[in-house]
Amino acid sequence: MKKLVVTLVFLITLVGLIIIGVWISKNRRTILLPVGSKLPDKEIAVSLDDNQIGFLHPDGSGLEILQLHLSGGIKEDMMHILSEPRMISLEWGFDGKSLATRFAYDPHSGVPMIISQDGRVRKCPYIEQVWGRGKVIHTKEGTIITNGEQSDIHESHIVVLDPDTCQVIEKLYSIDTGIARIYDYSYARNGWLAIDLGGPLKSGLVVLDENQQEVFSIEEGFSPLWSYDGNQLTYLVGPEFILFIVDKYGQNKSRVPNVSTYGSAATWSPDGQWIVYHGEPDRSTGMRGYPIYKHNLITGETLLLHEDGYDVTWRD
Repeated sequence: MKKLVVTLVFLITLVGLIIIGVWISKNRRTILLPVGSKLPDKEIAVSLDDNQIGFLHPDGSGLEILQLHLSGGIKEDMMHILSEPRMISLEWGFDGKSLATRFAYDPHSGVPMIISQDGRVRKCPYIEQVWGRGKVIHTKEGTIITNGEQSDIHESHIVVLDPDTCQVIEKLYSIDTGIARIYDYSYARNGWLAIDLGGPLKSGLVVLDENQQEVFSIEEGFSPLWSYDGNQLTYLVGPEFILFIVDKYGQNKSRVPNVSTYGSAATWSPDGQWIVYHGEPDRSTGMRGYPIYKHNLITGETLLLHEDGYDVTWRD
């Protein structure tokens, strides 16, 4: 009798696990675009609420919205595993024909994805822990660059992935999490890296050349952003988010006047004349994102690009 009870308990448990496994596999989040979707032929893309991407002309006109659909889903209150996904980064590929993005399933993780010009979506299940911004770069060679954290060896890193196999090809940078974590980074078209580090033993901005050799560091700097030609770098300083520009050798540092940012400089224009940044949001109006401005570095002119958005990226 005792053996029969044990056997029944085992079988019931086994069946239960199979049912749960099938349910999870059927309900796992999948990112889809409407059939026949193509990326609009506009230069600026901005992530919006409700998993939408808005496409604009550089003067802010011609808004066209592309909806990313999420099929299925594991509810947070049922499984305590996944929360409502949202885009935490958006970058035009270096060829200008694809968008690289990352969806977060909680504040510190996500799946790197590439949206091709014809609307196809490729995902790499590189779902390691991510602190800060989980930026994704799609290079001219077709590889994917992203940041993550491997908890078993206490390592925060920036890696190059093969988009077909999602295997790590190369580590561009790594650091022990007991020293610092990677909160943000910018990868230039010339192969230079600017890394925003935060930790008990090392904090600030570190700049590496194409051979991953350190060129200079700025202890108080964060949120780096390379210009298109890789010769200039913007970064923020202090709780007031003061915007500075420095060249790639750490020289000719200057503050950008008459710009009041709020936590992030989002993108450069391809010609290097404009910088796009987040303004301070007015939560009393129901705004969930940020007003997005563009500032002319030559004339000092500032224009409102979009009233309520998140990440912005500008292509040729």
